[in-house]
Amino acid sequence: MKRACVIFLAVVCAFFAVAQRTTRRPLRAKHAVEVADTLSYATVDTVKCPEKLVLVSGYEKPLRSMRETVHVTNADTLRLMRTVKLDILYLDVDGNQVHRKSVSLDCNIPPGETKMLSFKSWDIQNRFFYSGGPKPRVPAYPFTVRMLVEYAVYSRQ
Repeated sequence: MKRACVIFLAVVCAFFAVAQRTTRRPLRAKHAVEVADTLSYATVDTVKCPEKLVLVSGYEKPLRSMRETVHVTNADTLRLMRTVKLDILYLDVDGNQVHRKSVSLDCNIPPGETKMLSFKSWDIQNRFFYSGGPKPRVPAYPFTVRMLVEYAVYSRQ
């Protein structure tokens, strides 16, 4: 009887000890065509130079997230980017404005590099999700974004 209980407990423990998948399942690489709708390039410098110095891409804001993230690329070949200010327009699926805000992000991005920057979300009630991301299982409102780089602050390295 004691041996049967030990065997039963071993089988139950083995059943629950199965490896679990801990990565997010719906992650997919975005195609350039899909991302291009949410990207905006700007000439940023105090001297209004003609070349494109800042690239903003890879926006993400899942449904329950209190943070939004973007990837910012410093296309300048000589200077370190210290700060970037973004004007973000949030639109529903019909193209109507839901919200708008400006955010100034401190960063240290070396020439030619990309870094992920994070900032507080505008959606404090957790009802909206980015339409380019994973679809939530619960009812929620999709939105898209348009970003404009207002300015960037550079310094020599």
